[in-house]
Amino acid sequence: MTIFLLNPRDYRIEDLEVTVVGAGYVGITLACVVAEAGAGKVWLVDANPRIVEVLSRGRVTLQEKRLSDMYKRHHEKNIFPSLELDRAVEQSNIVEVVVGTPLDALNRPQIWNVVQACKDVALHAKAGSLTIVSSTVPVGTTRHLILPLFRSKTCDNGVGLAFCPERMIEGDAISSMRRMPKIIGGINRQSSVAAQRFYQLIGLPTMVVSSPECAELSKLLCNAYRATNIALANEFAIICEVFGLNAFEVFKAANSSYIVNIMRPGLMGGSCLTKDPRFLIDSCLERGYQPRIVSSAMLVNEGIFQHVVELCVDGIVELGKRIDTAKVAILGVSFKGGTSDIRESPVKRIIDLLKKRGFRQLVAFDPYVTRREIEAMGVSSGDLEAVISDADCIIIGSDHPEFKHFLDGRLGDSTAKKVVVDAKGFIEEIDLDKVELKGIGLPSTQLSRRSRQTVFRDENSQVKLLKLLQDK
Repeated sequence: MTIFLLNPRDYRIEDLEVTVVGAGYVGITLACVVAEAGAGKVWLVDANPRIVEVLSRGRVTLQEKRLSDMYKRHHEKNIFPSLELDRAVEQSNIVEVVVGTPLDALNRPQIWNVVQACKDVALHAKAGSLTIVSSTVPVGTTRHLILPLFRSKTCDNGVGLAFCPERMIEGDAISSMRRMPKIIGGINRQSSVAAQRFYQLIGLPTMVVSSPECAELSKLLCNAYRATNIALANEFAIICEVFGLNAFEVFKAANSSYIVNIMRPGLMGGSCLTKDPRFLIDSCLERGYQPRIVSSAMLVNEGIFQHVVELCVDGIVELGKRIDTAKVAILGVSFKGGTSDIRESPVKRIIDLLKKRGFRQLVAFDPYVTRREIEAMGVSSGDLEAVISDADCIIIGSDHPEFKHFLDGRLGDSTAKKVVVDAKGFIEEIDLDKVELKGIGLPSTQLSRRSRQTVFRDENSQVKLLKLLQDK
């Protein structure tokens, strides 16, 4: 058998054995894409026995279109879930590491699970194989922390190493992974050529860059760019409130220019947009530079959490109700519409802030998330009708399509007025006499103006938050 690293162009897709380390959202999607392309064997490795047990039964619990069917089609045909990393790696030509890189309790980058996974891979990688790190990491991680683990094997005939960041969009995982070019930053030319050949064999477009650092930074910039644009939309929405204008109308008018594309305002969540800008800030601070625009964007997006809570308070006060006895129903706890992903869910923060503000009756519903997961957030759960039937305030926490017109025909004969707070910025208006719609960027009362000042003009709070973002 030829050695993949030295002769990647001699390989056909059916010749390859591939190990994917990390059976999360990205890992499962990648394994399915590789298997669908015709790879001889795909090992899907995870350290969590519960995850592997579910996958071993041919099940994918992720709410992602087409993914479950694709996995079932290849399960035990050429996809094999496993706890045995050593066995899988020893047999593989390609090993791709896609374990998660969450923030720790102090919101600092946590990359040691990636380093440990790569250490385990390095112990068992066979000569001529290629290891690809796809987990999002701070700039310099591949060269300074991971490469030394392979040092004894990275000679010309040894083990190749490249950083190729994962790129996909939840809710459209398979199509987006196939559509967005894989950025390839090898530690040497051999590694880059081999990585490019692998992705070509599985049908992915590629873009080779000069170094792992270039690839690492490009991924951080992508999500920092998106987070900054959300912050800009949030700040514009607050400006619309200052002038008593509807942000939807103002944004629509501004976006009529083909060179302008202002995003929707709303809560920002998810494992990428909340984490990657902090990775970028951390990497810059290590080199003595403070990225001011990205840091300011994080401040704005953090402030929106408190603003949503104050909108709830305003609504309850306007109804003449008490905060400690008012019932608040939260519709949607996942960070993104149409998915069940609750990683870095902004609703978790909202729940905590509501409790600190004095709310006691909190209940939630999500069509994609189990009741057990919802109740683990510290609220009770129920079906949609039960959740909203006697609620005083309803918060739209996720932009699920089911919630676009959720109140139509659901208020029954109740004469009690309800407050609806749209925290995701996707309900432009509700044409019902029994509903008071509030939201980020919607015309608001004097009460809301005061709460807005509390959130965005408290310089001490902003200084504390900026310090939190900078602390290492």
